[in-house]
Amino acid sequence: MRRVDAGTTPVSLAVQNDGARSATTDADGHFRLPLPDAPRSFSLVVTAPGFATTEVRDLGVDAAADDHDVGVILLAPARTLRGRVEDDAGLPVSGVRVTASGWRRSVAAFEATHGPERTPLCTATTDAHGGFLFEHLPVVPLRVVAAARGFWPPDGEGEDAFTATPAPGVFRILRLERGWTVAGRAVDDAGRAAAGVTIEVAGTGSTTTTDPEGRFAFDSILPAQVELRVRSAFAVGTAEVTRAGGHEVLLRIARVGTISGRLVDEAGRGVPGRALRVRGRGQGTSSGEDGSFRLDRVPLGTVVLEWDHPDGGGDAKTFEVRPDIPTELGDLLVR
Repeated sequence: MRRVDAGTTPVSLAVQNDGARSATTDADGHFRLPLPDAPRSFSLVVTAPGFATTEVRDLGVDAAADDHDVGVILLAPARTLRGRVEDDAGLPVSGVRVTASGWRRSVAAFEATHGPERTPLCTATTDAHGGFLFEHLPVVPLRVVAAARGFWPPDGEGEDAFTATPAPGVFRILRLERGWTVAGRAVDDAGRAAAGVTIEVAGTGSTTTTDPEGRFAFDSILPAQVELRVRSAFAVGTAEVTRAGGHEVLLRIARVGTISGRLVDEAGRGVPGRALRVRGRGQGTSSGEDGSFRLDRVPLGTVVLEWDHPDGGGDAKTFEVRPDIPTELGDLLVR
């Protein structure tokens, strides 16, 4: 095995399911590394001062050969890349993970067969001043990404990115948009704490559940105006919140119930496609293929459910809807 660069260049060998071996090139850039018995493949990692770390992956082994020549490994000059991560107010953000990804240089023959591989090259974490530094980078286009919690989008990692080829004196700024916080308390019509209720920020998929005192909070909110909604079959409530209007919200929740049942004919067979509605409420649905139906967010108290008959007439049933308990009506006859 040989290399074109001369002197003191460390070369390490990683063999599948085996430990690493290492060697240093001689004055002519040659190196030799022993292979263990019957390896299926191996990879090389080459490091040298002033050059980017080069990795050659998954080199196949000819079982009939005693010596394996990987040819010439070309090293690219190394560059450094400095930068800073700031929030949308221009303030530095510390502790942010920054990742640089790009194309590694590899053995020419292997690259011609398999093509180059885009892979993460290195990561860094911003310091107290938001700064990051990458060293030993190849002179190839790199995608650099900064990602951190507490920034948009909610329940995830806000990120900013750029693509550039490292060059002397390059300094880049990545900006993350810091979200704002909405907190509040959910109460029922009597002013009692609504515990265990799921609240969502409409259109974002971000949800949380109220604590025993009805309190909830969202961070990393980006839009200047959001709508909070109750996500429950047993409660309804909404609130509009603006970034400039304060972040403490009182969300009033109305308790509701759910009803279900099945429309059947005189033989007990399900009757599909029949319209059902709650009298005086404008709520309705249709029976499914097996005659079953379900209505959520039905007002509590006495409710009259109406359904159609094939002859154009109809029928009705009066019942009580209670909070937090599904109301099962069983089979309802369609004459």
